[in-house]
This record gives sequence, C-alpha cells and structure tokens, in this order.
Amino acid sequence: MVIVFDKKTPAAAYSNRTTSNRLVFFTVEMQLKFQKDKNLQSVKLIPWNHFGRKNVGFLYAISQGAKVIYDTDDDNIPLQTSLPLDSPLENLQSGQKTVNIYRQFTDHRVWPRGFPLEDLRKEKDLSCCKRTESCRPVWVQQFLAQHDPDVDAIYRLTSSLPLDFNTSRTGLAIPEGTYIPYNAQATLHQREAFFGLLLPITVHGRVSDIWRSYFTQRLLSLAGASLAFLPPLVKQERNVHDYLADLDSEVPLYMKAGQLVEFLGNWTPNAGLSSAEVVLELGVAMYEHCYWEAGDVSLLAAWLGDLAVLGYDLPAFQGGKDKMTTCTRVNC
Repeated sequence: MVIVFDKKTPAAAYSNRTTSNRLVFFTVEMQLKFQKDKNLQSVKLIPWNHFGRKNVGFLYAISQGAKVIYDTDDDNIPLQTSLPLDSPLENLQSGQKTVNIYRQFTDHRVWPRGFPLEDLRKEKDLSCCKRTESCRPVWVQQFLAQHDPDVDAIYRLTSSLPLDFNTSRTGLAIPEGTYIPYNAQATLHQREAFFGLLLPITVHGRVSDIWRSYFTQRLLSLAGASLAFLPPLVKQERNVHDYLADLDSEVPLYMKAGQLVEFLGNWTPNAGLSSAEVVLELGVAMYEHCYWEAGDVSLLAAWLGDLAVLGYDLPAFQGGKDKMTTCTRVNC
C-alpha cells in the first residue's frame, strides 16, 4: 500500500506508526528523492496540494514492479480482505455510445459522476451474454461503492443517500464503442493499462479522473482491450463536501461529457505512429478540442517518457488512418 502525501498532509498521519515493508508512507521528502534519483520529468510538473499528486504514487508502484495497481481514496472502507483479481464477468451488449451502468446494479434512478446528462432519459435495449476465450481482455475494473456511491452534485442536491447496490450481480464487461465514466476510488488497473493511470492536472479534481477514464477507454479500444464494472468492493464514508462548490467544479462534466463521447468515438490516430505517439496524439486532440489545457499535453509527454525510463512498455494500438491532418485549437 502506497499512501501518497502532500504538503498539507499533517505529520501526525505517519508519526509513531509501525513501519512495514508492505506499507509505504510516500512523504514529500521521499517523492522529491524519487524524482531526483529516477530523473522523472512528469513529477516536476505536478502541483503540490493537488489531486494529481497521486500520479507520483503510480510511478513509484510501477518502479517497484507492480503487476496490478488498485487506485483508491482515503474515504473508502474495504468490504473484503483481499482484492478480487479474477471476478466472474458477463459481456454487456448495448450498441449504444454510453450506458448508465448503475441501473444494471440497482432499480434506483441514479447515475455515475460524469455520465452525459442528456442521455439520462434515453432508454437502452441491453442484454448480457457469457464471456468466451475470444472476448476482449479486461484491463481496467471499476468496482462500485456502497452507502455513498460516486454520483455528481446534481444527484446529491436533488436525491437521497445512502444507497446500496446489488452485490449478487455479476460484473459486466463493456463492449467496444460504449463509453462509461469510471473514477479513482476503487479501480483495478492491469499492467497493460498503466499508461492510462495519469490524472490530468489542468482541470478540477472532480473532472480529472472522469476525463482520464474517457481518454483511456478510447486507447483500450485501440489496443483490443476492455473495461468492466463490478459489484461494490468498498463502502464510502465520504469526507465533508460543499455540494454547491462541487456543482460549480463539475460544470465541464455536465456540459462536455456527451461531446467528449462523440469526439472519442470518431477519433482515429494517424497511421505509422508508435504507441507513445498515438497516446500523445490523442492528448493533443483533447487539448485542441478544449477538454484540458496545454499543461496536460506537456504532462502526458513527460509521463510517457518517465514510463519508458521505468521500463514500462506500452501496448500496441491499432486503427491508424492514412491521411495526415493538421489541426488547430477550436474556439474554447
């Protein structure tokens, strides 16, 4: 377990604690030394007292030879004593660009943070089938949260909590072409998907992990892999939030999530690019279409370089187009 500290983390958080080779208090001093020893360029770009400090923890885990990374937050209480690395799954069949996955685990009218609001009233014809050996491998697993699940401020201001999901529901693998937002609260990333761990830093923390999830899903599709949603693994006892402040921070989700799904569904990399160049090209396109700022393009380029320094090999991405295009940023 790697607990990523920030400059605002109180010293009492780790003083007088029993040390263990299975527990790392990744303090500010350790992060600075890690950056210097490994000459990691992305770490220099990540602000202090920012949600994006998690990125340094991801790099540390990769440097230690991690095969799987479980991304979580401090207000999530585990419901199991071990991580279910091989949970049973069914294939979701939808033919839709996005699906309100929460409705597959509950009858309550609830939706995940970052779901396109304009799609809430659209009824989906869904079915499920058994997985076979020929199915696309699942590289990212999002587990739901009991009690206080990950919903947006609109839901919190207009509906009631707590809410519990159906724990007996089989997990669902998401088909190619369907985009569903996942968060940074209870998510397993296989090594093949470590490239998609990077949290953007030029958007608010309430937006960062959602934009990461959409961005990564396009790349998973190009790599022939998939995402899955599974029954709850944690109970969230949420830290105190100002719902109106959350509402203000989440405006890009309400206004742009649907547009982003459309954009990603139509985006194809140019032919002849290396894997790193494909990832960076999509990052540039995200900037050009106003989903994040230039700082995240610089961060992504540095991140890809740092992954190479740490010996991480990106998967191959397919589907390049032959015609080269030149783009400029649209009016944001």
